[in-house]
Amino acid sequence: MNLFRILGVSFLLTFQTIEACAQCNMTSNGGSWWFTCGTNGTSGYLNESASWSGGTPPFTVQWLGSQPQTVFTNSATTSFFWPSAPQVMIVTGPVVVTDAMQCQVSITYPQHAALMTLTALQASVAATDCAGGVFAATFVDAPGAIYQVLSADLSCISYTLRKNGSVLQTGTLNMVQFTNPARLFFPGLTNGSYSLEMLQTGVCNPNTAYCPSFTVMSFSVPGPGDCIALNLRTALQGALPSGSTVMNDGLRTAGLLPLTEPYSALGYTYTGSSPGVIVPASFYTTTGNDAIVDWVVVELRSPAAPYAVLHSKPALLQRDGDITDTDGDGHVSFPQPNGSYRIALRHRNHLGLMTGFSVQANANPVLVDFKNSALSTYGSNARAWTGAVLCQWSGDVTGNGTIAYTGAGNDRDPILIAIGGNVPTATLTGQYRQEDVNLDGLVKYVGANNDRDPILSNIGGTTPTNTRTQQLP
Repeated sequence: MNLFRILGVSFLLTFQTIEACAQCNMTSNGGSWWFTCGTNGTSGYLNESASWSGGTPPFTVQWLGSQPQTVFTNSATTSFFWPSAPQVMIVTGPVVVTDAMQCQVSITYPQHAALMTLTALQASVAATDCAGGVFAATFVDAPGAIYQVLSADLSCISYTLRKNGSVLQTGTLNMVQFTNPARLFFPGLTNGSYSLEMLQTGVCNPNTAYCPSFTVMSFSVPGPGDCIALNLRTALQGALPSGSTVMNDGLRTAGLLPLTEPYSALGYTYTGSSPGVIVPASFYTTTGNDAIVDWVVVELRSPAAPYAVLHSKPALLQRDGDITDTDGDGHVSFPQPNGSYRIALRHRNHLGLMTGFSVQANANPVLVDFKNSALSTYGSNARAWTGAVLCQWSGDVTGNGTIAYTGAGNDRDPILIAIGGNVPTATLTGQYRQEDVNLDGLVKYVGANNDRDPILSNIGGTTPTNTRTQQLP
């Protein structure tokens, strides 16, 4: 696992006594902090120590910085040593020593490095040419990391990419660094075992440091026999105008489609894929039936345990229902071995669905058409007829897998709130929103083509307390 930390330099700090109790005569004797790398550079710690004189034991020591915590209690010693755990953020903050008489001495750390943290990278491998066995590797910062190292200037860190032990390419990380989102990208990889090695070779800005280690991240690239491709089709009910067989691309024409996949920001966790995948703006210049309608998520699931997601990734839906990969291919590929899989689709405000049987997949794209009534789907009434087209049910504004018109967590109220909450005739334009059920770029509560009526219609139209549940295990 790759680990990054802000550079710490070993030096001695002079602690200042802010308050001392005269009757205890508590005074600071100083202390120090220093950064150390762990075994083979695979971990790092900010170590701190301090000592004081006077006072009546036992002592309690508290660190009151950005993550306040008690270092120790009931100690008779007049010093402490504290190795901070990985992922701890250290900024200016006092260490307060309290004795048995409730006298205190407060030692304030001078401002030093803004962050002292470890950040692990996550890698994902995606096929760019499934039949040819060509892949790309993407590295991103681990979700929830305190400091996102890949957003910093990485010209100070060199890298070596090895394949089967031999050097494949070298350079500095800024040569393979991309932004929006921040990531490292290595294309054109073929079957083999890879390692990414890094070494700090200069001064980074802002003060980014790396604990040197020989192997930062190891990963494997499969061959053509371990890559499957799917030709997928679906239709989103909300985007399908009455009497039409092709969806509208109102979000695209309004310039509202994001270049970055939206699902990780909505709380979806991908399996086997990096969050924050982006596509070039040129993808949204295509018009006609191949114009992009919106982002979707494709999931490969276990045939024996269809609730288990084996791999998932974002993809793009066209007006005619075809789903394309984010590399521009007309099929969606996965670094998975030939075999049988359940296929599931998700959308941010439509109910998800899944095949009712296992699909035998390999490098030659197999067709899975959810618009086709001959395709069996999991569960009951997983699709809706809109004219002559089978679609995914619209109206799951909250994204919780249930369409509800009334009650707690219903899908109607968010639409009213989005337009202001007081004037039902108001509208909201210019935003990419889950409340935009019909995907026309306009959030509307009443009137023609509003986003509220489809919710009531899809739960039956007459009993507002009814609900409709997503057919996914």
